[in-house]
Amino acid sequence: MTSFSIFQNEQTNEIKAVKQSWNWVAFFFTYFWAAYNKMWGKAILTIVVLAGIYAISVNTADNFMFFNIACIVTAIDFGYKGNRTYMEKHLLSKGFKLKTTVQANSTEGALMLFNDSNKAT
Repeated sequence: MTSFSIFQNEQTNEIKAVKQSWNWVAFFFTYFWAAYNKMWGKAILTIVVLAGIYAISVNTADNFMFFNIACIVTAIDFGYKGNRTYMEKHLLSKGFKLKTTVQANSTEGALMLFNDSNKAT
């Protein structure tokens, strides 16, 4: 089972299910990926933080390992949250609101679960 975030546009009643999955492009290209997808704040913050860590750690080899670890952690964060972050930004800009998160085997299954739970209320 996979987690899906369910978004609904209250004006059009359109419903979208966003799979919360791994994004390889975001993992490998981190702040370039964020900038390409117009997530300027995330891209700039990542560059500033990594540049700051690099400036502090460049003096010694032991501290340079801290910079490498920071880069790996950043890449994992982008890969793990990439799809969800992009889709949420895209959908929120179009008037969608996050309604709930469901566990399902497919997008269609997630939408069916959401629709069934709404009928019950």
